[in-house]
Amino acid sequence: MKDAPASNEPLYWVAPMDPNYQRDKPGKSPMGMDLIPVYADDLKSSNADKPGTVTISPSVENNLGVKTAAVTEQALTPHIDTVGYVAFDEGQRWQINSRISGWVQRLNVTAVGETVTRGETLFEIYSPDLVRAQEELLNAKRIGNATLVNGARERLIALGVDNARSPKSYDSAKPNKPLPSKHRLTA
Repeated sequence: MKDAPASNEPLYWVAPMDPNYQRDKPGKSPMGMDLIPVYADDLKSSNADKPGTVTISPSVENNLGVKTAAVTEQALTPHIDTVGYVAFDEGQRWQINSRISGWVQRLNVTAVGETVTRGETLFEIYSPDLVRAQEELLNAKRIGNATLVNGARERLIALGVDNARSPKSYDSAKPNKPLPSKHRLTA
């Protein structure tokens, strides 16, 4: 068994810039500096002498207002009352405006925030201007004038009637009253 080292013999050697670099004998540190001996008496002193330990004198500690307490384990008890706001995604909100003057005769979506699907009829609107434009198209078809038919179709398209592009949309003898307005927006 090896005897305990004498108090004047170093226990190990450390690098002056890196106390984690320890060796059994003198030599050079990775930075090329001479290793420093560590003696048993050095280790017996307080933890304040260990490399990397920060110490504050009692007078400075008092001036800083440092308070210490024993560590205990307990449940956290702070109760926080706060205010929160719930809002919907403005990017998913759509506003539908009619291009025609008139009035809504039937409303299928009655609440703000109600979910709708593509193609669902939102409301039916009656518009005297739209009825006149539809009658113009029907009269132009009866006469057989292609220029008048195209002009009447363009007027319906300008009023926001999508099915005016289809030749079969107004094959009936009278205009559609009221006009259903469907959800055409993509999600």
